[in-house]
Amino acid sequence: MIVLHMKKVWFEKIKAGEKTHEYRECEKNKFLEKFVGTTEPQIIRFDLGYCGIDETEKQIFATSKSIKCLESGKNTDLAIDAPVYDIEFELLNAMPTMAIEIEVE
Repeated sequence: MIVLHMKKVWFEKIKAGEKTHEYRECEKNKFLEKFVGTTEPQIIRFDLGYCGIDETEKQIFATSKSIKCLESGKNTDLAIDAPVYDIEFELLNAMPTMAIEIEVE
Protein backbone atom coordinates (compact mmCIF):
# COMPACT_ATOMS: atom_id res chain seq x y z
CA MET A 1 0.00 0.00 0.00
CA ILE A 2 1.19 3.50 -0.85
CA VAL A 3 0.48 6.02 1.92
CA LEU A 4 0.51 9.70 0.99
CA HIS A 5 0.06 12.48 3.56
CA MET A 6 -1.46 15.75 2.39
CA LYS A 7 -2.88 19.12 3.30
CA LYS A 8 -6.62 19.59 3.78
CA VAL A 9 -7.16 21.50 0.51
CA TRP A 10 -5.89 18.58 -1.60
CA PHE A 11 -7.54 15.96 0.61
CA GLU A 12 -10.93 17.65 0.14
CA LYS A 13 -10.46 17.89 -3.66
CA ILE A 14 -9.73 14.16 -3.83
CA LYS A 15 -12.67 13.36 -1.57
CA ALA A 16 -14.99 15.46 -3.78
CA GLY A 17 -13.71 13.70 -6.93
CA GLU A 18 -12.23 16.93 -8.33
CA LYS A 19 -8.65 15.63 -8.29
CA THR A 20 -7.75 12.33 -10.00
CA HIS A 21 -3.97 12.80 -10.23
CA GLU A 22 -1.58 13.28 -7.34
CA TYR A 23 1.84 14.75 -8.08
CA ARG A 24 4.92 14.24 -5.94
CA GLU A 25 8.42 15.58 -6.45
CA CYS A 26 10.70 12.72 -7.52
CA GLU A 27 13.69 13.83 -5.45
CA LYS A 28 11.69 13.81 -2.19
CA ASN A 29 9.66 10.64 -2.89
CA LYS A 30 12.15 8.09 -4.22
CA PHE A 31 10.13 5.20 -2.75
CA LEU A 32 7.63 5.69 -5.61
CA GLU A 33 10.23 4.74 -8.24
CA LYS A 34 9.50 1.01 -7.81
CA PHE A 35 5.87 1.60 -8.86
CA VAL A 36 6.61 3.52 -12.09
CA GLY A 37 5.32 1.62 -15.10
CA THR A 38 3.84 -1.24 -13.10
CA THR A 39 0.71 -2.77 -14.59
CA GLU A 40 -0.55 -4.10 -11.26
CA PRO A 41 -2.88 -1.58 -9.56
CA GLN A 42 -1.63 -0.37 -6.19
CA ILE A 43 -3.81 0.49 -3.20
CA ILE A 44 -3.27 4.12 -2.19
CA ARG A 45 -4.22 5.61 1.16
CA PHE A 46 -4.44 9.40 1.25
CA ASP A 47 -4.10 10.70 4.81
CA LEU A 48 -5.19 14.12 5.99
CA GLY A 49 -1.94 15.25 7.61
CA TYR A 50 -0.29 12.63 9.78
CA CYS A 51 -3.37 10.88 11.15
CA GLY A 52 -3.47 7.68 13.14
CA ILE A 53 -4.29 4.33 11.53
CA ASP A 54 -7.66 4.29 13.32
CA GLU A 55 -8.70 7.80 12.18
CA THR A 56 -10.61 6.50 9.17
CA GLU A 57 -12.50 9.78 8.66
CA LYS A 58 -9.13 11.30 7.74
CA GLN A 59 -8.31 8.61 5.16
CA ILE A 60 -9.34 8.08 1.55
CA PHE A 61 -8.59 4.88 -0.34
CA ALA A 62 -7.96 4.60 -4.05
CA THR A 63 -6.40 2.29 -6.58
CA SER A 64 -3.73 3.41 -9.02
CA LYS A 65 -4.48 3.54 -12.72
CA SER A 66 -0.94 4.54 -13.67
CA ILE A 67 2.22 5.87 -12.05
CA LYS A 68 4.75 7.62 -14.24
CA CYS A 69 7.55 10.14 -14.00
CA LEU A 70 7.17 13.48 -15.79
CA GLU A 71 10.27 15.47 -16.76
CA SER A 72 8.76 18.66 -15.35
CA GLY A 73 6.01 19.51 -12.92
CA LYS A 74 5.41 22.98 -14.40
CA ASN A 75 1.95 22.02 -15.73
CA THR A 76 0.85 20.26 -12.54
CA ASP A 77 -0.56 21.57 -9.27
CA LEU A 78 3.02 21.52 -7.93
CA ALA A 79 4.08 24.05 -10.59
CA ILE A 80 7.80 23.22 -10.24
CA ASP A 81 10.50 22.84 -12.87
CA ALA A 82 11.70 19.47 -11.63
CA PRO A 83 10.77 15.83 -12.32
CA VAL A 84 7.53 14.71 -10.65
CA TYR A 85 5.63 11.47 -10.23
CA ASP A 86 2.16 11.54 -11.78
CA ILE A 87 -0.08 9.15 -9.85
CA GLU A 88 -3.40 8.68 -11.62
CA PHE A 89 -5.97 7.03 -9.38
CA GLU A 90 -9.58 6.00 -8.96
CA LEU A 91 -11.37 6.25 -5.62
CA LEU A 92 -12.57 3.11 -3.90
CA ASN A 93 -16.07 3.02 -2.41
CA ALA A 94 -14.91 1.25 0.73
CA MET A 95 -11.77 0.64 2.74
CA PRO A 96 -9.97 -2.37 1.22
CA THR A 97 -9.53 -5.51 3.24
CA MET A 98 -5.95 -6.65 3.41
CA ALA A 99 -5.09 -10.31 3.35
CA ILE A 100 -2.17 -11.33 5.52
CA GLU A 101 -0.34 -14.51 4.64
CA ILE A 102 1.12 -16.44 7.54
CA GLU A 103 3.37 -19.41 7.01
CA VAL A 104 2.92 -22.19 9.54
CA GLU A 105 5.62 -24.81 9.89
